[in-house]
Amino acid sequence: MEMVSCNLTHESNVLIEIELFMTEINQCWDLFTIEALKSYLLELVSVFKIFYHDYHYSYPIQSFVYVVEMIEQMLSGQGYEQIMRFSNEKMMHLIGIAQYWMQFYTTGCYERYRQEQRNQQNLNHYLQQLINHYARLLFVRVDLAYQPENHQYINVERFIHDIKTLCNRISNQDTCFRDLQGYAWALEQGISKGYHCHLLLIYDGNRHQNDFGIGLQVSQCWNEITYSLGTAFVCNSPEYKAGFRQMGTLGIGMIHRDNPIQVTNALNTAQYLVNPEKQSQHLRAKPTVNTRTFSTGQFDVAWRRGI
Repeated sequence: MEMVSCNLTHESNVLIEIELFMTEINQCWDLFTIEALKSYLLELVSVFKIFYHDYHYSYPIQSFVYVVEMIEQMLSGQGYEQIMRFSNEKMMHLIGIAQYWMQFYTTGCYERYRQEQRNQQNLNHYLQQLINHYARLLFVRVDLAYQPENHQYINVERFIHDIKTLCNRISNQDTCFRDLQGYAWALEQGISKGYHCHLLLIYDGNRHQNDFGIGLQVSQCWNEITYSLGTAFVCNSPEYKAGFRQMGTLGIGMIHRDNPIQVTNALNTAQYLVNPEKQSQHLRAKPTVNTRTFSTGQFDVAWRRGI
């Protein structure tokens, strides 16, 4: 069995790899040889200590923290390389600790799934309110991330800081966010993208028509916020939209209230932000327990005309 499956030079991948390790220990540890298990554990403990912070971790990562604490008790001040000298009895004890704490993982997955379902319902209701209120709306989708070569400089705390800066600009309706009527965003974490954000922006279609141009401006804004460490993919490019238009599923760009197909496609496209099936994309760590990973604007605001 392959041990380490991804690059462990940055926090995001380290946490994903630890989650994979803990899942395998919980479900199929007997597929490892004890020596392979020691080697795998040694590598993960060593890199985890480099990136460890006092975060609110997901169940698998917090379970790993408890395993590391027991390892340090066993080592009594010796270096981590002594893990390779652990007896089979000690290794079985560590496996038992991991499996004990991982029993709560299923509960955590269910809680996250239910939260995503609630997020879907809230987002759908919010978008329905906007669509019913405006004759036409311009939907702009931008995926915000960091350049792969810069992942080593990005931890979840830096990511959340950049997202908060973005949210402030959205709230202030600065520059490319002027005339914004609604928005939604979701924070995720993956092996190839690292920490990233799916952003949906909704503009008054009577005032804005150039969705791709707005997307490019948002991309430039993200580049400024991240001090050129970031990257963005604008879903509203003519080439990208053409494929969905051909399939009859285009749900971004100009959406007219009196066009049921456009409305349905827009609602379906927006649901990607909070798809409960995307279990592998959740954040494994948050700076605080109250850190939000999904948000929308509000419909009932004083500045919105006609409500």
